[in-house]
Amino acid sequence: MQGDVKLTEAQKDEAALWHVKRAGGALTASQEQEFDAWLNADTGNRLAYDQMRVLWA
Repeated sequence: MQGDVKLTEAQKDEAALWHVKRAGGALTASQEQEFDAWLNADTGNRLAYDQMRVLWA
């Protein structure tokens, strides 16, 4: 459950960086793989990124 996930400052910072990179234009294939790996590595990463997208929508 998402409500049980406590995000770290590092996750929030990384999510912000990924959001900026993705909003800034096309990523290379390597960057896309790196993003996907980060996103899927931890439930908190995905939650942090989703929150960042909503914040900047």
